[in-house]
Amino acid sequence: MDLLFDAGPQRWARFILINEYTIFEVMTSYIVIALFAIGIGIGWLMQSKERARKGIDTAVTWSVYLLLFLLGISVGTNDEIINNFSRIGYKAFWLTFGAVFGSILLAMLVYRFFFKTQNEK
Repeated sequence: MDLLFDAGPQRWARFILINEYTIFEVMTSYIVIALFAIGIGIGWLMQSKERARKGIDTAVTWSVYLLLFLLGISVGTNDEIINNFSRIGYKAFWLTFGAVFGSILLAMLVYRFFFKTQNEK
């Protein structure tokens, strides 16, 4: 992405964006990365606080449930998806099946080669 800064004859500066990006989209990715880094730092500082960690785990779980619920509402209100559901449905099923099966298989392999102790083998 090329971002040019132009401070033309006006007293204020303006941004000229090339490649279809807006300043909001560019800044959003930096904000997300910054928030993630700040969260990692706070989590590192709270490693010894077991009670706080359990509360955060519960909050994360319920946040994921809420996001999935809102995603379902978004899909349900999209007429294009609903009208083409029979065509999209089979592809979505196989994509989901492959993702779940692949994740389980990879998790088993990682556990077997990196986390299994000699007593368990």
